[in-house]
Amino acid sequence: GNLVSYWDLEVLARELVLRNMTISFVTSWSSLESKLDSAAAVIIAAPTIEYSEEQVKRLKSFVETGKTLVIMYDPAEEYVRIPDLTWPVNSLSTRFGVFFNSGYLYDEEKFFGMYRNIYVEGFRNHTLTVNVSRIVLFTSTGICSAGKGVAWTFNTTFSSVAERPNKYEVISVVDLNGAVIAIG
Repeated sequence: GNLVSYWDLEVLARELVLRNMTISFVTSWSSLESKLDSAAAVIIAAPTIEYSEEQVKRLKSFVETGKTLVIMYDPAEEYVRIPDLTWPVNSLSTRFGVFFNSGYLYDEEKFFGMYRNIYVEGFRNHTLTVNVSRIVLFTSTGICSAGKGVAWTFNTTFSSVAERPNKYEVISVVDLNGAVIAIG
């Protein structure tokens, strides 16, 4: 149920292969489930179908065995179908204490190329952010995670839904023996 194409993940896939990691793309839950026991990580990008209770339990068990789950949400209109919006991603992420906001973030003062390509320079000291001083997120959204955030925007960033400036959390990490990494 993900709308992200292989092309959208090409740079990430290349970087993983360069680090001697084997990757697989799956197109169904049964294909994913059959690979979970041998996988070190699962990346879920822009889901469009709600996760069932059984699927969430299986992924939680996966993380609790010391593995990594990365959940990415892209609020760009090509990935969001009205009225679904954020419900499919939140049907999974909220079970780990992470909520993806509706709308996209923009900054008319600090941006890369265009206002929706926001700079992120606020980082918490975490293994995920070691030696990272700046990233650019293209059409990102804010995340709420009750203290699990590791990256924030400038306070000049606006939400297209709230239409007010704030320091928005854009990356969160939930530690459960393994880790859940949420990227807006």
